[in-house]
Amino acid sequence: MGLLSQVEVIECSASDLIGQYVGHTGPKVIKQLEKGLGKVLFIDEAYRLGESHFAQEAVNELVDCVTKPKYLGKMVIILAGYDKDMDKLLLVNEGLSSRFADELIFSALSPENCLILLRSRLEQSQIAMLSLASTAAHNELLGLMTELSELPAWGSARDVQTLAKSMVRSVYQNNTSKVSQLFISHDIALRCVQDMLSERRARSRTASLPTIPTTMLSGQPASIHATPQSPLSHSNSRSSTLSTAPTATGNTVNKRPPNTPPPVHPTRDAGVSDADWEQFQQDQRMAEVEAQTTEQGFRERAGKYKLAKEAEKQAKSDVAALEVEHIKHEHELSLMRQRGEAKIREIMGMDEDSQRQRDKIAAKLREAQSEEEARSLELMRRREEARIRSAKEREHRERAQREMERQREIDEQRRKKEQQAQVKLREMGVCVQGFVWKKQHGGYRCAGGSHYVSNTALGL
Repeated sequence: MGLLSQVEVIECSASDLIGQYVGHTGPKVIKQLEKGLGKVLFIDEAYRLGESHFAQEAVNELVDCVTKPKYLGKMVIILAGYDKDMDKLLLVNEGLSSRFADELIFSALSPENCLILLRSRLEQSQIAMLSLASTAAHNELLGLMTELSELPAWGSARDVQTLAKSMVRSVYQNNTSKVSQLFISHDIALRCVQDMLSERRARSRTASLPTIPTTMLSGQPASIHATPQSPLSHSNSRSSTLSTAPTATGNTVNKRPPNTPPPVHPTRDAGVSDADWEQFQQDQRMAEVEAQTTEQGFRERAGKYKLAKEAEKQAKSDVAALEVEHIKHEHELSLMRQRGEAKIREIMGMDEDSQRQRDKIAAKLREAQSEEEARSLELMRRREEARIRSAKEREHRERAQREMERQREIDEQRRKKEQQAQVKLREMGVCVQGFVWKKQHGGYRCAGGSHYVSNTALGL
């Protein structure tokens, strides 16, 4: 296209730009820019440029250099990374988003395309999946693939390849004799997808829970306000999972296997008063409403950010279109002047008819130029209005982005604080059954209702 002098891509990562000591980062950034002059400089995992002090220095150096005459308009720089991480990176330096205004988002594969890719990978391994010809079997697998694609850690095509490998392994494990053609049955395919779905769901739940240590209790601190231990009224299946054994000193040992999630919805412990239980349930309902309100607020901020981003993109497009139209019009006006002047030069006689004809042409030329100049001024006015609108939309987008980021930081701090409280409660070992602790006014109560620890005791 003639935009660059060389058809070459120089690929680097954030590590190639970040130094290890003061004064080391700037030269590394300039070195990569020198390599990319006249070419495409592709910076992978660019979001890591916002993760440390030296990384911040790399961003500042990059923002400063790309506007210098040596590099401006002489290379293409691409920052690549995950969507949310790249949004955080753009907040590191206010000038970064204006230098990198064009954004390309690569969407994850749809569940239908994931299924097509899965069949293709199996065919590459010489395995046929005949069950997909059945509408019922196809829809069943498509439903599971849809559930997988909705999980937060879904890796799209990468996870489809992992799934294909597990299916290939299962086919070879179930075919020990020599055959002319390998097939994968619907049951085996279904089991492989269900196994991955179960594993990914468990991983998502585990990621949101604190680690549950197995602890030996040696007595309770005096500052912990816990009601006396009451006999349990749980089912046998739960008791077998949460069994406790008294020691010689009367203390108890939590026998829950390591990393086993605690029961979230146990039945009410015996000895818990109706008033305490009702207050506990009411506090849980209020907590759910508060969580829903917070989530709704974040969705609204995300929606505002998306709308502002689209409006900014449209405004930039309008500015570019008007700029092109103005340049085209100026070119046409210049050509019109040249044609008029050439026509006048053709009539060089001094007789009366020639003079009248030349004056007539000059008058028409002046009139046409006046109209075109008025049109040019109108285009300039519209372009300036579009630029002002683009600047305002950028301000709206940046404001919405800051609000969304601020809310995300608040939520992250709240989540970390809650996680620390849960870990400390586990370490205290007040509830030997290992029930989940629920936040209540002034403290925490175990899900069975028997045990309560105040915020003061937790140091909150």
